[in-house]
Amino acid sequence: MKANPIPILEIENLTLSFGKKSETVTVLRNINLTVFESESVAIVGESGCGKTTLGKTIVDIHQPTAGAIKYYGQDIRKMDKKAYRNYRLSVQMVQQDSFAALNPYKTICHSVSSPLLEHKFVANEQEARVEVARLLTDVGLVPVEHYIDKYPHQLSGGQRQRVLIARALGVKPKLIVADEPVSMVDVSLRISLLQLMRDMNQKYGVSFVYITHDLATARYISDYGQLVVMYLGEIIEKAQIKEATTDPLHPYFKALIQAVPQGINGQFKQVELPLKGIDIPDIKKLPTGCPFHPRCIYATAACSQEQQLLTAVGNREVACMRVHDIKEMVGN
Repeated sequence: MKANPIPILEIENLTLSFGKKSETVTVLRNINLTVFESESVAIVGESGCGKTTLGKTIVDIHQPTAGAIKYYGQDIRKMDKKAYRNYRLSVQMVQQDSFAALNPYKTICHSVSSPLLEHKFVANEQEARVEVARLLTDVGLVPVEHYIDKYPHQLSGGQRQRVLIARALGVKPKLIVADEPVSMVDVSLRISLLQLMRDMNQKYGVSFVYITHDLATARYISDYGQLVVMYLGEIIEKAQIKEATTDPLHPYFKALIQAVPQGINGQFKQVELPLKGIDIPDIKKLPTGCPFHPRCIYATAACSQEQQLLTAVGNREVACMRVHDIKEMVGN
């Protein structure tokens, strides 16, 4: 990342609710996040924590109930048509289910070339085919003639994910939101796809927001990017990826780290997680105070009454009023 990075995306005090007035469910609360040029940000958390919803809000599939999303300093809700069109092209999404994301009746060439023609990145279908071939080469689908005229069902899951990345790159985005892009492919292919995203980040300077429940892949996506930990619709820890994964501060994040399988020579040991229970509270009926306190082994009575917002602790941010006490207790 550059010495003086420029923020592409700024999310300010974002809240998102679904439903009618009498049955409103708030799924994202008080989200603040900045993504810089050429940065990779990993968003992690358990299923249902709001990761995918946040990703869809970034690309404006969902519109926030309150707060703002700014693209290069401009509120996307206040943009004129030309600026908004540029934002939608510049912020792309790579979906989890590659088969559902590609039209089964269209060839790979057609799927990748359609946005190029529609938005006039190329002048005609002949130019489009040349550009599609270049994009497929960039994402490792070579020789191109083996893939360009095939249909989605004729490709493997990993190959389809590469097609989605190629399609996103075709419109020259500044930011790609990748929602669990490797969760539906074979384990043996995951590293190659993650390496592809790292390569695109380094080659084109494309920023990535990488959404995952898999901490092992989050560690791999970037050497210097941010790690954002979510719990029940809130961000509870933000830090640099390497620092966060080697020294987690929030009790929830400590439990996530310990839940990652570890072993030697294929022998994995069972670890007792530092939790009171594994059941996640209902987002429709959040507990008072800190939302994590019913599961937290370090919680006190104050934790059930008062919620700590994200607060600077050194060069990171943590939403835990007992973070200093816990560090003393566990000896790090």
